[in-house]
Amino acid sequence: MCAGVGWVPSMVAVSLIGAALIAYTWAALTGAVTVYAPYISEAGASPPQSGVFSLLLYFGSVLACTTMLVRYVVIRNLNRCGRRIVDALNVASLLAGLVAVSGNLIVSAYPVLTSRAIHNAGAYTMFLAAVLYMMLETGLTCCLCPQHYAKTMVWVRFGLTVASIVAVVFTACYQFVGERIWVEGDIDKPKHFREPGDPGFRELLISSLGEWFLVTVFLAFFLTFAYEFRRVMVTVDVFPLVGHMDDCIEVTRLRSHDSASLLISSSL
Repeated sequence: MCAGVGWVPSMVAVSLIGAALIAYTWAALTGAVTVYAPYISEAGASPPQSGVFSLLLYFGSVLACTTMLVRYVVIRNLNRCGRRIVDALNVASLLAGLVAVSGNLIVSAYPVLTSRAIHNAGAYTMFLAAVLYMMLETGLTCCLCPQHYAKTMVWVRFGLTVASIVAVVFTACYQFVGERIWVEGDIDKPKHFREPGDPGFRELLISSLGEWFLVTVFLAFFLTFAYEFRRVMVTVDVFPLVGHMDDCIEVTRLRSHDSASLLISSSL
């Protein structure tokens, strides 16, 4: 039994922040990237830091998936009256969250320097699905206010969601413009070695800073779950079906009319 599972979403933030900062510091010190705010994926693309980066992303993905499942069960238990809008938002948010986690796994499995197309597809999937997840979870919080959530939590999650939408738009737009200018400039070095004065440097810098800000907003949103999960208890029970592990399991098969009678008696 584990009482108070607020540490789970907290560890999501710790693992993903650790992955980004360790990869950036390691890559900058070894000269794999420049110090001018590279994309997180660029910092974690070259060995040996790519191994640590991928492991921490995998670990964070597992914890993020666990957080989303716990959140789903919590909302389902709070929705005792069975409001359909709450059930629909709850299921939709879980699906969006799992899609975002899948995108994160693709990002960690396919480095940007060796599999750029697959990596970018995973990154776009992760960011868009994560923004959708935040929107749906904010809607859930609003629907359950004030019975189960304070207005402060609604506004905090709403503000983080708006910030994520603005950040993802700025990041995508400036990346598109910056990469176009970079290609037209016919630079004879990889993009992750960009420096001030290079064509498209300013646009790519703004885009990469937007990505760092976007990830920070995502993790801040997850930390709001840490606050409420301190009031959530998760239990796991184990029931041996036999006394000796070489014993056979006895299965009782009921006939159709016997099972119907059992259901009727249990409903009385």
